[in-house]
Amino acid sequence: MLRFLKILILIVCGISNILSESSPETIEVSYPLVKPYGYGTLSGWYGDKISEYLLDHPIKSQHEQMNRNYVKSGEEWAFFHFPEGEELPDLGDWWDWDIELKNIKDVVEDIGSDLGKFETHFIAGTEVVDPLNWEKTDDPQRFEITNIDLKNEIKAKYSNGSALNFTEAEWNGFGITEIYSFSYVNIEGNYFKPISPGNNRINDEVGNMIIRDSIDNYYPPYLKAEGCGGICYYYMTKNNRKRSYLVLNLGFWNGVNDHILDISSEEEKLQEARMAVYSSIVHEYNHVVQMQSIDPSVPVRWNGEENGYGERSPNAISRWWLESFAASLPEALGYHPPHTLNAVRESINDITSDSSLSEDEFVDRMIYTEPYGYLTKFHWGSLAAAYMAKLTSWKYVLIDFYFDFQRVASDVEARNEHQNTIDLVPELDRIFQHNFGKTEEEFLKNLFRIVRSGELTFEMLFPEGRLDFDGDSVDDGGADEFPFDASESIDTDKDGIGNNADEDDDGDGYFDIAEAVAGGDSLDALDLAVTKDYFAGLGFSKTSEVAAARTSGQNDVTASPSVYDLHTSTELAEATAAARTIVNVSARVDLGESEIVTPGFVVLGEQKKLLIRAVGPKLADLGVGSPLPNPTMTVYKSRWDGNPPDVVATIDDWKADNDNAAEIVSAMSSAGAFPLEPTETFQGRPFMTDDTSSAAALVTLDVGVYTVQVSSADEGVGEVLVEVYEITD
Repeated sequence: MLRFLKILILIVCGISNILSESSPETIEVSYPLVKPYGYGTLSGWYGDKISEYLLDHPIKSQHEQMNRNYVKSGEEWAFFHFPEGEELPDLGDWWDWDIELKNIKDVVEDIGSDLGKFETHFIAGTEVVDPLNWEKTDDPQRFEITNIDLKNEIKAKYSNGSALNFTEAEWNGFGITEIYSFSYVNIEGNYFKPISPGNNRINDEVGNMIIRDSIDNYYPPYLKAEGCGGICYYYMTKNNRKRSYLVLNLGFWNGVNDHILDISSEEEKLQEARMAVYSSIVHEYNHVVQMQSIDPSVPVRWNGEENGYGERSPNAISRWWLESFAASLPEALGYHPPHTLNAVRESINDITSDSSLSEDEFVDRMIYTEPYGYLTKFHWGSLAAAYMAKLTSWKYVLIDFYFDFQRVASDVEARNEHQNTIDLVPELDRIFQHNFGKTEEEFLKNLFRIVRSGELTFEMLFPEGRLDFDGDSVDDGGADEFPFDASESIDTDKDGIGNNADEDDDGDGYFDIAEAVAGGDSLDALDLAVTKDYFAGLGFSKTSEVAAARTSGQNDVTASPSVYDLHTSTELAEATAAARTIVNVSARVDLGESEIVTPGFVVLGEQKKLLIRAVGPKLADLGVGSPLPNPTMTVYKSRWDGNPPDVVATIDDWKADNDNAAEIVSAMSSAGAFPLEPTETFQGRPFMTDDTSSAAALVTLDVGVYTVQVSSADEGVGEVLVEVYEITD
């Protein structure tokens, strides 16, 4: 979870005088803004919706600082401070730290590419301690040790001013078999814990780096890897970038993740453990991105949910949406098992079945810590997020929402209790008014009312009964590799380009269209034999070689443009469109008994109307001695989700099986295809065979990869001509 701890006391003190004008200077832009490089593949960059509540343009100082903060290509951004060697707990053969630490760093790099890369300390403590050496601590830890002998020995040593050390024999005499970083003893209100050399090393490493890099050379002494969870600190570097201090739950397993350690199946245990670690990384790093977007500067402009004195200030941020949105994002990206649907069901049940629950309590538990505690009804945030997404979109809620914070006008007066001054601050309610026409409190109260009354139900929020962030009918949470892009769902070669846009889905060096023509598999990089043999026979090269030749040609034109007959972009566009028009693609095959021929083709760019034929008897008019007497054909569209291809059309006899035979005849004529009906002369020769047994279809096809499967309808043998024509109206 996002934890400010003592940081608010430190950085809120400096909030005064940051914004001293009621109309801060803004950046003049046109909407929608194009995000700058560095903000990741998922991130938005301000909405294109002009608002009466927000500034029309981002605030100059915040916009410029945000651009300074994002990490450019090749720059270091993730600083890892993890336990090493004997500092790591031995969890058993099922957990190999060399493998898992590499996986963890890969996840960090992946989520940075998705959300944008900002300088961050990724810190992990360890549960491994030296039980022979103890120290006094200010706070109780997680697990109290009540061993009387140990407590008496520590009390005696502490009272005498002796070092809190034991010999191995002394320690063994206590009979304590399990002890971790979170273990402690309480002696008359004084707390003592075992020393962890690993945690001390990590804390010193991070502290020295912060002192070296921070603009004021300061490291807060309370920052400890074993005493923090989530985002605990921000500071400004000497390079004028905001950097985050993020602690992950990597090493604290025993007592914390016992439910995972107790799983009997090692494979299941491994997957559960990975999911726990990875989802934590995504959740916490999402907080980094949230705060970089909301508050790119240090000191911060936004306060916690309360000002510490019981009164909500205008620039208070509410933890319910910070936490709920960060909890849903790992699910969207496949790093967490499904939980949003159950959370929404549980929330609706709370509101509809508990008559004692009031709308005021509902709002107070969501917005404030007091008097109920910190997000004691965490799942309610999922309900509010789902309703916000219904009114806007999941991408706006989970990604783009934060970018609107830089468009909030800062002309609301609020008292800075720490310095006893009146400051001009942004007002969170304006973002809710911008999106929903209500303040945050009014929005939540209205949500409570419509759920209580039955005006809003689970089925209205999730009509398909599943979580689909982009509305493409592909289940999110792992199945959809592009959860915020309705046009993509699968990326076979993991190159970041979805299969619909990728010309080489499996990354094997051959374009998909080439593999389709060759009869290869465009989704299997290891299945190259068919494609290689086909193109080797034609003398063609791999895609990479073609690309190299193309680049060479472009360089020639750039170097000596006067040598070439160049054209305008409009002329080139028209030529390109003309070049993509299929005049006639055909294949003539001699089919034996029970044989099938399956040519393929690809529709690119936009929908196309195509005439597809499998001609047999009419070939006699062309001098073919043994045409296939009764061909049948089925047109398939390939799928990318592992399911069988979709059937577009199945045709046996072209006149009998089509309702648009007259239109097909017209299309044959316009395309210049020889007729299937008797014709006294075509291109100077008679075509008198009345061919009603061949197959033909006139279809409009979407972008995609298609095949035409042709065989005999009656177990006949002979030659068949398979043709595809593009029909232009």
